[in-house]
Amino acid sequence: MASSLAARRLLSRAAASRRLIPCALSTPHTAPGALRRFSADASTPPTLPPPPLEPAVEPPKSEGASSASSASAGAGGAHRSAPGAAAGEQEKVLRASLLHPRMGWSESAMIAGARDVGVSPAIVGAFPRKEAALVEFFMDDCLQQLIDRIDAGEGELLKNLILSERLSKLVRMRLEMQGPYISKWPQALSIQSQPANISTSLKQRAVLVDEIWHAAGDAGSDIDWYVKRTVLGGIYSTSEVYMLTDNSPDFRDTWTFVSRRIKDALDLQKTFQEAAYLAEAVVFSTTGEMADAAGIAAILAAADRDFLIRNSGDQVKISSIEAGTIAIYFSASWCPPCRQFTPKLIEAYNELVSQGKSFEVVFVSSDKDIESFNAYFAKMPWLAVPFLDSERIANLKKRFKVRGIPHLVILNAKSVEVYTEDGTELVSEYGTAAFPFTPEKINELKELEKAARDNQTIHSLLGTPTRDYLISNKGDKVPISDLEGKYVGLCFVVNGYGPVDQFTSLLAQIYKKLKEVGQEFEVVAVSLDGDEESFNESFADMPWLAIPQGDKMCEKLTRYFELSGLPMLVLIGPDGKTLNNDVAEIIDEHGPDAWEGFPFSAEKLEILAEKAKAKAESQTLESLLVTGDLDFVLGKDGAKVPVSELVGKTVLLYFSAKWCGPCRAFLPKLVNEYNKIKEKHNDFEIIFISSDRDQSSYDEFFSGMPWLALPLEDERKQFLSKTFKIRGIPSLIAIGPDGKTVSRDAKTQLVIHGADAFPFTEEKLQDLQKKIDEMAKGWPEKLKHDLHEHELVLTRCGTYGCDGCDEMGHSWSYRCEECEFELHPKCALGEEKKGDEEIGGANGESAPAGYVCDGDVCSKI
Repeated sequence: MASSLAARRLLSRAAASRRLIPCALSTPHTAPGALRRFSADASTPPTLPPPPLEPAVEPPKSEGASSASSASAGAGGAHRSAPGAAAGEQEKVLRASLLHPRMGWSESAMIAGARDVGVSPAIVGAFPRKEAALVEFFMDDCLQQLIDRIDAGEGELLKNLILSERLSKLVRMRLEMQGPYISKWPQALSIQSQPANISTSLKQRAVLVDEIWHAAGDAGSDIDWYVKRTVLGGIYSTSEVYMLTDNSPDFRDTWTFVSRRIKDALDLQKTFQEAAYLAEAVVFSTTGEMADAAGIAAILAAADRDFLIRNSGDQVKISSIEAGTIAIYFSASWCPPCRQFTPKLIEAYNELVSQGKSFEVVFVSSDKDIESFNAYFAKMPWLAVPFLDSERIANLKKRFKVRGIPHLVILNAKSVEVYTEDGTELVSEYGTAAFPFTPEKINELKELEKAARDNQTIHSLLGTPTRDYLISNKGDKVPISDLEGKYVGLCFVVNGYGPVDQFTSLLAQIYKKLKEVGQEFEVVAVSLDGDEESFNESFADMPWLAIPQGDKMCEKLTRYFELSGLPMLVLIGPDGKTLNNDVAEIIDEHGPDAWEGFPFSAEKLEILAEKAKAKAESQTLESLLVTGDLDFVLGKDGAKVPVSELVGKTVLLYFSAKWCGPCRAFLPKLVNEYNKIKEKHNDFEIIFISSDRDQSSYDEFFSGMPWLALPLEDERKQFLSKTFKIRGIPSLIAIGPDGKTVSRDAKTQLVIHGADAFPFTEEKLQDLQKKIDEMAKGWPEKLKHDLHEHELVLTRCGTYGCDGCDEMGHSWSYRCEECEFELHPKCALGEEKKGDEEIGGANGESAPAGYVCDGDVCSKI
């Protein structure tokens, strides 16, 4: 059951990776490496669960005529050829191999399958054509699943459908079985097309197509029998290939493609209509008559449709469109970045139309249903491809390689020359000034932008033709001219974003101090909030000025200074020129004392560095852990342990929380290594610093720890988190016997070296590294391993994740030079894996608001 559940999760992740992910206008903060990045949420519509994982155990029948598929039994050859128990074992291995889609149709998957069912991996050598046997078994097994579903009652449901719908339903049922393996299916097609395998592949597909027709109610045997199966076979093959490039949610576009193709095949008149329409277009383009319409029609029209629609329901003949520049807008109501961009496009469209520009937009929807389409389209002043014309929509996405939305393609209506596929960026950055969006126009704008940078002033940065003032949080209008001759910090802010809130609080202290010493310094907030209420809420606590909320200059400045993360503070000099694109990190590093380094010139930064060095050298355990009356930590049963008793010991500060899955997973390892160290070194201790949400969670988590702790919500936690720049948990900071910091990443050292890492000094790590390097001299330079099909090479490296045991490794690995597969030397050389099992996972708590867990760390966002 556990292995089945794990496999289902794996397939769920594979299915999720296929979804159409919206191209957010900013970068999501889902990984530790993106801690300082700001992004809007970008979600996708719900996805259906993957198809059942437990195929029928019974193999396809090899005799009898209960179904047209009986001839297919054993078509895979290799896995049916062995007699008796051997055949049974081979089938078990092949079936188990299908639970490893990440490994593809490979010998590695088969070896993993053998291990899952307790069979020696040597059995893989009994398959003459290894990978082909796995693909052919899958084809046979899917066919049997299809038959079983039909026999189990779905066949009765088909009787209520018309023929084209019955065929479409059956093709979809079969193709859905390939969904979990879609990323590796090109490999399967390649295997099937090899000379040694193509005969079996063709037979399997022929039997599949015959079974589909049989289930749809066709039992004929005349010449029409061959025509039907040939046509359906072609549709199945093209749909299979179409599915490989389909990025729509749950392959929705593929099912529409299947339905339309089958319907067209059953209606030969459609073929003649399409041919006539294409011929008409060729005449138009050849003679020059209505050339514009022909160019547009070649992209936007369909065989049975020569119009687009307005949100009123009116049909607009494509031949009547006179615009010289066409923008094709791929969007959807469920996509937050689309909803963010659409108002900008509407504003630009209305402005261009009011100016009499030859411009039109055509909406191509990725909505889930007609109701969502209608509600979204109702807000748009332009045209759209009808929502029900899913085939044309799919073709447009394929033609323009749409991988995410919003996506705006702008082209010449007559020649269909694509001016740009980056229309969203151009409209956001330049607005109507970019019209007609040709490369020449964009280059012209870039030259003007360069000239503006060269002649930058405080007015050109902050003012507009209609606004020459800034605002205070009291509503006063302050002339921009008041900032002339001053240092100005442009602080990009957004309400409710933790790192920005912390930074602006720190900046307020520095701002106040600089004012006290008479420094000519002003701060201007550049708000990224989408509404005035959020802006007012955050601006109310700021002692400086701001650009009015919603002013276009805010967005312009994010592009001008290439905003890529928050917090960000741009420093402008008294002459209006940029001194530093971002001093936020400097301020964050030095805290309230950063004002002494203002305006952060090289000389001033040197002063700050010297002061930081002196502070670090004067650090003691008591300076870290004693604040006023708080001069103790907690032992078991709430006993207060004076900090003075810890002086002279090596102390690890353990930042963690019960709700954090990676913390729960790391705890057993830490307890184990703690006990090992304590056996040899009594001058060692750990202090738990909790980020838990309530006392009961804190108490429960702390009860499993044999060390000390700070009380929950102790004020020292914030000071320590800021001092050591804790961005994620679990984190371990090592403090030496003299109170100095010896390591800011003792967690990695413990994971790699265990208790041998004590006392976590650089000298100790160098000594361990020498020992590892000496051991490596006795390891083979190259080897083959059952877990991987390619040769593995001993490689000197940094930190990596082992593909064998999923634990962290360092210094040396056995690595595949073809596909970056890596193993610990101990895993590659067959040494027994040591260590405790990880805990956590599905039954643990979820991260609280403001945190995101990814891999082995939970980070504050």
